[in-house]
Amino acid sequence: MMLESDLVKRIIALERRLAEIEAREKAGIGTSNLTVGTLTVTGSESVGDTLTVTNNAKAGSLTITGAANVNSLTVTNGASAASLGVTGNANVGSLTSSGAANVGSLTSSGSASAASLTITNNASVGGDLTVTGNANVSGSLNHNGYAGSIYVPLATWGTVYSNSTLAVGTYTINSQSYGVPAGAKAVEIRTSGICATASSTNYVAFRATGTANLNIVMRSVVSSTLSNDANGKVHLDANGQFDVVVAGAQWTTVYLFIAGYYI
Repeated sequence: MMLESDLVKRIIALERRLAEIEAREKAGIGTSNLTVGTLTVTGSESVGDTLTVTNNAKAGSLTITGAANVNSLTVTNGASAASLGVTGNANVGSLTSSGAANVGSLTSSGSASAASLTITNNASVGGDLTVTGNANVSGSLNHNGYAGSIYVPLATWGTVYSNSTLAVGTYTINSQSYGVPAGAKAVEIRTSGICATASSTNYVAFRATGTANLNIVMRSVVSSTLSNDANGKVHLDANGQFDVVVAGAQWTTVYLFIAGYYI
């Protein structure tokens, strides 16, 4: 049989709980808009419309049907929003944004999905990164610790040589003179030429300026009037330059085009 004191305690506890629910509804937590200086939630938080946090937001999981605008976002589990704006860093277990996601930097130990993604710094995603629209990253994009580059084709190929004659020697090419922006890591080239004598020691090679590794070697496997062809990727040095190395003999009717770049 329940004692009267136990019943009173339960009634008091229930009244406190009801008061908490009423306070949350008045503040708009879990039902409508939520605007706070700092948000810290040990469990989960659900906001019916928009979330605006002028400082930091920390939660176990976060679900927002509208927009989320925060200075920095830390979510140990999943974060879901119609659109996400983070001026600083976003660290989440997984991220789903049905609209646009704009963050300073993004670290996701799981997967990240967005309609469009803009990151002003670096992005690191442990799982899959899915962007149905555009992905813009001004820093580096890393997957499992590996940083890669994006290939950008040139609308108009850069013409370095056109029906040229090259004597034995090394020629330094500045890719930025042919439409390649500063910061590019490599270029995609197309080349051809003729050497009078077919020999494995007669070749035109390409490398990043100041390095010994030859990225592409076009050897004279046919002679006289027949053209030799090659294409591929050539690394650039910090100044956007690469070398053309002519060895063994003179080459004529040389063509060299820059088709695109990796950045």
